[in-house]
Amino acid sequence: MQTPIARPYAEALVEIAAENGLLDEFREDLDFFLKYLREDPEFLVFFESPRIDREVKRRVLRNAFDGKLDDLIVSFLELLVEKGRQLHVQEIIEAFIELYDERTGRIGVRMSTAVKMTEVKKLALTNRLSEILGKKIHMETEVDPGLFGGIVLHVGDTVVDGSLKHRLDELSRKMRDARMDGEGMYED
Repeated sequence: MQTPIARPYAEALVEIAAENGLLDEFREDLDFFLKYLREDPEFLVFFESPRIDREVKRRVLRNAFDGKLDDLIVSFLELLVEKGRQLHVQEIIEAFIELYDERTGRIGVRMSTAVKMTEVKKLALTNRLSEILGKKIHMETEVDPGLFGGIVLHVGDTVVDGSLKHRLDELSRKMRDARMDGEGMYED
């Protein structure tokens, strides 16, 4: 859930990106930074901690991401640190992605499968979803062995669960319901 702080920062960032013809580059850079935050818990704690001096954070940002992220993105991240808004960076990036998707006619889809899907199958599914939804698809994938088989798609607020786990859970529920419905029908 986004706080009221995220949207205005994201809107400002979209405008800066659009004015400079850098929407796609900003999207890629912010995806990279968000992934970096999520994969490096030590950096996340460092970046979000209010106890670490802001100037130290700004220097680390500049040194770590100079040449890896657009200078405007690095400056934006420094601004968040300066304003004490670094705790909201993930929400801001997610809001930026939503605005980017709206502006470019894209939709984000998260796909979970029990085993890694081949690139050919992933591309075929992406193309089919694009046809069905009438939008460009940005597909994120994850492997969840707990699904046993099948696929789960998250498209916006909609979840399409075609996993084997879901089917087994549904079958178990139906069997339980049938047993409970029939308990009073027979006498021993």
